[in-house]
Amino acid sequence: MIVTTADVIPGQAVQVLGLVRGNIVTSKNIGRDLMAGMKSIVGGEIVSYTQMTDEARQVAEDRMVTAAQSLGADAVVAMRFASDSIAEGLMRSVVENGRIAANDDQNYEARSNIMWAATWALNTLIAKGKPTDWMVHMLGQGVGAVTDATHGMTLSAVSLPYYRFIMDAGLPKFARFATHVWGINPVGKSERELAEAGLSAMEAWMRELGVAMNLAELGVTEADLDDVVSATFIMTGGYKTLTKEDVRNVLLQCL
Repeated sequence: MIVTTADVIPGQAVQVLGLVRGNIVTSKNIGRDLMAGMKSIVGGEIVSYTQMTDEARQVAEDRMVTAAQSLGADAVVAMRFASDSIAEGLMRSVVENGRIAANDDQNYEARSNIMWAATWALNTLIAKGKPTDWMVHMLGQGVGAVTDATHGMTLSAVSLPYYRFIMDAGLPKFARFATHVWGINPVGKSERELAEAGLSAMEAWMRELGVAMNLAELGVTEADLDDVVSATFIMTGGYKTLTKEDVRNVLLQCL
């Protein structure tokens, strides 16, 4: 059974047989919830909840596939996790309101919309049903350890080289990012070409806002990289688990 987030399968004719879905609501036992509460005090990954979201996503996908097979289908196209659509809506809001706020920093509505989007992005809602990749924040914090730059600027300086480094490991999601957030037409483009176009659109938007685009703008030199690498915490659960050498290679691309 082919399952893809793409709307078409290259070289294949698609016949629509119907709409299928897979749903699940899960919870941990009280003991696990108490342990998670303790973990939230000291910080760090709540492993039991990460496992729960992975398991929930797999069960939901399996139920969707079973429903498709009952219709006689051999593929599911345009597959969506509900939280993905919410995340994409938030990103489109940030893109639109970021432009407004960059041109008028006293525009209360635009600034409040950005803060509202940030609140929903960080309250774990959009993480439901799937693992999430926070490694870009670890890179930003590593840079923050050797500079006085704000976290937002450290993120803007490292994000594009990081996303390009991991793109092949999450190609369908990056292609979806291009079409659903930036409105890039997928016709005639491979999945990789779509993903690259999405990151190029993001880069153009970031330059439009005037954020830091590389570490040199933050005063970081190659001589500082040992300290940045040392201060960078390696997180698992994302598209690709980086090694310290990977971190160094990404940072070199950020200079």
